[in-house]
Amino acid sequence: MSAWGELIGGSEAWFVERVLRYAEQHGFARHTTPHRMDWNASVAGLSATIAQALAAGPRALEMRPDPDHISGHMSGHTPGPSHLFALGLAGRHRARGVSLGMFLGLLSYFRQSYLDLVEQASLAPEEKSAAHRFLTRLFDRLATDVAVEWTGVGEAEVVGELRRQNLSAIGEKNRYLTVFESLPDPAVFLGLAGTVLDMNTACERWLGPEARAAVGRRVVELMPWLDPELGVMLADAKGADVLAYARNVARQGGLCSLDIRLVALRDSAGGLTGLLALMVDVTTLRAAQEAQAASEAKLREKVLEVTCLNELAEMLSTPDLPLDELLLRTAQVLPRGWLRPQDVVAHISLDGRTLPPETAMPEGVLPEGEGPGGPCLRQNLELFGQKRGEARVCFAAHAGAASFTEGQNELLAGSVRQLARALEARLSREVLG
Repeated sequence: MSAWGELIGGSEAWFVERVLRYAEQHGFARHTTPHRMDWNASVAGLSATIAQALAAGPRALEMRPDPDHISGHMSGHTPGPSHLFALGLAGRHRARGVSLGMFLGLLSYFRQSYLDLVEQASLAPEEKSAAHRFLTRLFDRLATDVAVEWTGVGEAEVVGELRRQNLSAIGEKNRYLTVFESLPDPAVFLGLAGTVLDMNTACERWLGPEARAAVGRRVVELMPWLDPELGVMLADAKGADVLAYARNVARQGGLCSLDIRLVALRDSAGGLTGLLALMVDVTTLRAAQEAQAASEAKLREKVLEVTCLNELAEMLSTPDLPLDELLLRTAQVLPRGWLRPQDVVAHISLDGRTLPPETAMPEGVLPEGEGPGGPCLRQNLELFGQKRGEARVCFAAHAGAASFTEGQNELLAGSVRQLARALEARLSREVLG
């Protein structure tokens, strides 16, 4: 096979894109199949026909005036590959109600697509010229064979083809409707103006009485939560194929959580023909997820509390630790019991002195009264039944509207008890020593 023949055989995806672009530019797309696989099959069949014609040689494509050459399938003459391909093309498109003129017009853009590839390929000038002549003659022969086949069929056969094609189309439509109606979640087909074209049974149940007069109405009148995303997709015909988002919707039974997907419906050339809106009620799932997240957060908090108390106990058992260092290290360990230790700061006061000193407090922390994220958490430090100071934990300004939990209050109380026992033991040793 020639170099350009091999190039054609390996460029079917390129041809499909090229032909679809021509069909969209010149208005053929709205009259053709929306199924990409049909276009793939046509290009694959045409490329195979070219390969067979190459194998047979260019003389097999030349025109002759005798009827046997033009209409071999009627006279017993063995038809060539181009004629067999033309028979299939003519039958399928005629059965779909396509006119001969429309079909030959689209065929000319198939021809142009193949010639475009040859023109832009890195081939020698004489090879390009040979490829151009061969493709031109092949498409001339295809057009002639199609015209002969098309006009040689009687009216009764055409009506029969149309009837069979219509039944096939009805069967295909019913299959899609069955899938649409079987969806367990609400689904709505929308036109380019955002009006309801159809909705499935699940959507009718979900909407209730409003569903009776839904067709033809703007969907945002029935489901306002589809905007503004719906408007964005309709305004941008070349935009995303799928847009997913979540909404909380007020219902009679309370707040409902929806996962929504807007799916662009496109023709074979990529033009937007409408939208499919799919809505999944995930209220129960969201509640379960939130409960699980809360449980996991509580577990993490407990782990941090135990780790903090163990670290504090180990530090307080260190012998001969200077008092100021003991108080300072206690204040440094306390924030580690929080999920975000960088959001809090702790201070220990004993007999009028505070560690770390107030001047060392990070900017934005308010130790007295309430801080930006809520009140400071305080716990009296009592030694032998007398108040000698306090432990204080405050949120920093950057923590926002934070608040303390009961577990954190217990953590501070437990930490202060450990500190108090350590200080009482220290004082007892000093008295005895």
